[in-house]
Amino acid sequence: MKKQILLFVLLLFYALGAMAQQNRPKEVSVEEQMKIFVDRLAKKIDMTKGQKDSVVFAYIQFIDDVQKYRADNNAKVLTFLMKTREDKIKHLLHDEKKYDQYLLFLEDMKTQNQQQQGPSEQQQNPGQQNRMGHGRTL
Repeated sequence: MKKQILLFVLLLFYALGAMAQQNRPKEVSVEEQMKIFVDRLAKKIDMTKGQKDSVVFAYIQFIDDVQKYRADNNAKVLTFLMKTREDKIKHLLHDEKKYDQYLLFLEDMKTQNQQQQGPSEQQQNPGQQNRMGHGRTL
């Protein structure tokens, strides 16, 4: 009888552990995050599939470079990498008006991220940027 109760308790813990793992949010890769970002951008700016793919690549390359050069805490390197990314995107869009719309979109995203953070977190982490170099979160 004691063995059956012990076995039941062990099975119960095993089942609860399996259920807890199922409830974890799915991790989204950087590539998927950038595709989602560019899809949102494409709703505001008319872009070809090639342009969208190139913008995704430019952002992924930017994130990789930030990690590669450990530029998170180096303002000069981060600024250079951001400028390089922006120059690539400006060249990809082929149109000053589209680039201006892109910049407005980034500002809207930054504003939304700041509103989601709340004022207390912004004050604790002033100037901290996310991997894309804009706001704190994606």
